[in-house]
Amino acid sequence: MMFDLMPGRGVRLPPRQCVTFGMSRAEVAAAAGGDVRDVFVCGARWAVAFTVAGVAVTVHTTDEDSGAGTVSLSPVGADPAPVALDDVDVFGWDAAAVLAALLDGGRDVRPMGRRTAWVDGRRLLLRCDQGTGHFTDASLYAGTAPRNATCYGPGIPTMSYGESTMAFRAPQAPGIYTFTLWTASHFDEYDTTNNRISITFEVRYLA
Repeated sequence: MMFDLMPGRGVRLPPRQCVTFGMSRAEVAAAAGGDVRDVFVCGARWAVAFTVAGVAVTVHTTDEDSGAGTVSLSPVGADPAPVALDDVDVFGWDAAAVLAALLDGGRDVRPMGRRTAWVDGRRLLLRCDQGTGHFTDASLYAGTAPRNATCYGPGIPTMSYGESTMAFRAPQAPGIYTFTLWTASHFDEYDTTNNRISITFEVRYLA
């Protein structure tokens, strides 16, 4: 019993059902069988989640006319089924060993820092949670992943669209101040230090 990652196509679920890009919500639910529930994903037209063989699967789209556009998988059970690309269990080995095996198999692998790697261009993203040496999330994208700012959070797949609002009280004393917002994850997969937004403003009395 194994999941087969198919970059550019989708994923084959155990035993043999497939979730492929372009499927409607109803088609995804039929392929998944079992308990399929609606979930929140930043910017998604629809998103569903289900668990099969100890692996949580989330499927969503940002364009309802195009059907399913992103499939994300994460191990959640005590003994999850292997999630494999070219028979390499991406969650079962140390992250460095996974990337080395995929490279040896001829895959295009581009590590981005210590916890993220793109495979086959921007069709598959592998990510480690902080403090772990294993990949804990695999996200497949129809075509290539968008380059927009990401939205991370519990149950929210990486590379989904989103926006947020941050309120703060400005100082009352006149002067020039800088407000910096730091994020746990970087905005640009090519620059792991790009994880902050700074706003410089001036406080002064009205004449």
